[in-house]
Amino acid sequence: MENSRLVELLQTLTASEWRELKKWVKSPFYNLREDVIKLADILEKSLKSGNAVPGKKEIFEKLYGVEMPFDDHKLRMTISFLFQNAERYLVEKEIFGDKVFIQTKLAEMYRRRKLPRHFQKRWQEANQKLENQTHRHATFHNNRYQLQLEEFQFSSAMRRTEDFNLQALSDQLDHTYIAQKLKQICLLLSHQAVYKKDYHFGLLDEILTYVQNQRLDKIPAVGIYYHCYLALQQPEKPELFRHFQSLIFQSGTLFPKSEMRDLFILAINFCIKRYNEGIRSFLQIEFELYREGLRREYLLQEGTLSRFTYRNIVTVALVMKAFDWVEKFINDYRPALEPAYRESTFSFNLARLEYERKNYAQALLLLQKADYEDLLLNLSAKALAMKIYFELGEFDLLHAHLSAMKVFINRKKLIGYHRDNYTRLLEYVGRILELPAGQRSKKTELKKEIENLPAIAEKEWLLAQVS
Repeated sequence: MENSRLVELLQTLTASEWRELKKWVKSPFYNLREDVIKLADILEKSLKSGNAVPGKKEIFEKLYGVEMPFDDHKLRMTISFLFQNAERYLVEKEIFGDKVFIQTKLAEMYRRRKLPRHFQKRWQEANQKLENQTHRHATFHNNRYQLQLEEFQFSSAMRRTEDFNLQALSDQLDHTYIAQKLKQICLLLSHQAVYKKDYHFGLLDEILTYVQNQRLDKIPAVGIYYHCYLALQQPEKPELFRHFQSLIFQSGTLFPKSEMRDLFILAINFCIKRYNEGIRSFLQIEFELYREGLRREYLLQEGTLSRFTYRNIVTVALVMKAFDWVEKFINDYRPALEPAYRESTFSFNLARLEYERKNYAQALLLLQKADYEDLLLNLSAKALAMKIYFELGEFDLLHAHLSAMKVFINRKKLIGYHRDNYTRLLEYVGRILELPAGQRSKKTELKKEIENLPAIAEKEWLLAQVS
């Protein structure tokens, strides 16, 4: 049961969602099976207690008593019924959370049932809610299009279409499509920059011409992705990126937090690419984006900060030498990390800070405190310890550590390209250690060799050791 789809889904429920789901399965409208209700109770108690989920046979006995022989098919059917109920509850919760959608569907229902007074009331309520919301993203334009379409269909049934503004209906459909298309194009370009894939962009040229001619960039849902596209397509013009950056800083209320997060990530990835290409000024811009994204809580999802984002922020701040700021960040956002990785991620990143401050003993202590179940984090921690031994001149410890790392890497068969990167790291640390004293030409040769390597872990650190 521990790894079942049902358990994985139930583990994501909040306390209020558990209460609502329990009411749901107790309602005869949705569920008529008593064993489904009992199964929900058993799993709720188990998950909330933090204990391991009981096995199938134990659950079967709790549901049907010890007298009944174990029937795997019967239990699987009960599990399936609870899973279906949980899915339906969560879908309905999402749907009814969108008030404009609900009012629009009610208006549609009343139109089909030929109840004009009911239709007009729900249509007006939906329109009012739509216009009162602050968001002006693609979904806003789609909702406006759907509402105007309902109004047109209602007017058609009443034979009142002679004065209807069909142009406005058509324009809303254009705005919806263009905003969504440009958003998709920006995602494709960002992905293309990392993974070197080729994409066909469809009607992009026609859309760009239409946006320019009609000045549709004044519409927030279109404009923000239009200027994002220009920045991504012409990275050699920093003023285009700066304009895009100013738009996302100004547009907080116009888009949902989830979409603002995507926009910030697009901008951050652009900065990373430009910095890696040697444009050092983009590191400061990336740092600004991270700080602003944290301040507005765009980088958090349901109150959780990804351990990868946490580590990336620490990396940028350390390069910027913003040690006091990053120390506060590491401690302040520790509770926001995923519980399974919280302590290891916290300790490792604090160790990185202490390493940069040259507090090597404290860094080593922090590295030893955490249990690194994440394989790549484990490798990074071992590499950091290796650097500390090297810089302290603890060469006996270093040689033993290098041997242990080599065994670790060889034993882990699923590291992929990381295996090659870290294997090269060990090789070149060994070669640096073997360099004859005073032979500068050998150092220069080794430095050029490292510079020309396509990929290797800790490349900048290695170069610093042979400079």
